[in-house]
Amino acid sequence: MKKILLLLCLVCVSFSCSKDDDTVEEPSLVGTWVRVSYTINGVEQTNEDDCPLEEVFTENTVTTVVYEGTDCELSRDSRVTPYGYDGDVLITNGFSHEVLELSSTTLKVERIIEEESEVYIIIRTYSKK
Repeated sequence: MKKILLLLCLVCVSFSCSKDDDTVEEPSLVGTWVRVSYTINGVEQTNEDDCPLEEVFTENTVTTVVYEGTDCELSRDSRVTPYGYDGDVLITNGFSHEVLELSSTTLKVERIIEEESEVYIIIRTYSKK
C-alpha cells in the first residue's frame, strides 16, 4: 500500500512540474510607426504643413512615407531602403541611430551629428500605428 501511495505521489509530482511557458516576447520594429515628436538639441521641431511622417518596417526594409500639402496627400518622395538593427543601434540610409526606447507602442531613436564645431542631438519619437 505504501508503495502504491509513493508511486501515485511521484506521478502527480512529475505532471505538476512542467516547463515554464511564460516566454517574454521582445518588441519588434516590424510595423508602421508614426512620428509624434522630433527635437534638435532639445528644441521641438514642427512641420510647416503638420502632416504625418510614417516609417514602415518589414523584416529587412524601411519605407519612409511622406505626406504633404494642406490636405496631407501622399507625397511622391516616399522611399524604400534596407536597414540594420542589433538591439541597440538602428542603421538606415547609412546613418546610425541609438535606440533609446523600443516597446510595443513606442520607438525613440537618437542621432548625433557633429559638423565643424557644432553638435546636433536629434531625437525622434514614434508611436506604433
